[in-house]
Amino acid sequence: MVLTKQKLFFYILTLCFIFITSGFNQSSAQAQAYADFIQSVHGNWKGCAVATPIGPRPYDIHFIKKTSEHIDGVADPGKASDHYWSYRLEEDVLWLKFLSTFRGNEDPIWLSAIGRRNNTIVFRSKRVGKLKVEVTLVDNKQNIDIFLYEKPHVSIRLEKSLPNDQTRSVCNE
Repeated sequence: MVLTKQKLFFYILTLCFIFITSGFNQSSAQAQAYADFIQSVHGNWKGCAVATPIGPRPYDIHFIKKTSEHIDGVADPGKASDHYWSYRLEEDVLWLKFLSTFRGNEDPIWLSAIGRRNNTIVFRSKRVGKLKVEVTLVDNKQNIDIFLYEKPHVSIRLEKSLPNDQTRSVCNE
């Protein structure tokens, strides 16, 4: 089989088109999965930080939708700090901004989603390179596991609650 320059150019062009469009479809599918994640996290969650450096803590959080690609939530685990969570989808990248006000901290940490497996999204910080957050959503349950230096640091277990539920979770402290 003899390939002319014209046929070779056509084959290369076709392969480039296939490669580019398949990457676009994966990117679009990932962006849709992240958008679905934001939609699923929206609302009230009740539960406990079952493993923390200071012991179990109540961990109720309410996420408010800012836009279809941005939600903010705040949790009050007690013991002199609040935790602010913000998820944003920007240019097909899912970002998590986390702020703990412990000891007067006002500097949030930005983490980007580095991958998905099953129902879990894995976030990692570029600034704090040894920090990883894994968020798993299954049905009406949400597990948040935070790792420092690849070792478990905090584990939070939440269940979706009704919008008007004003009771506070109780944990074995």
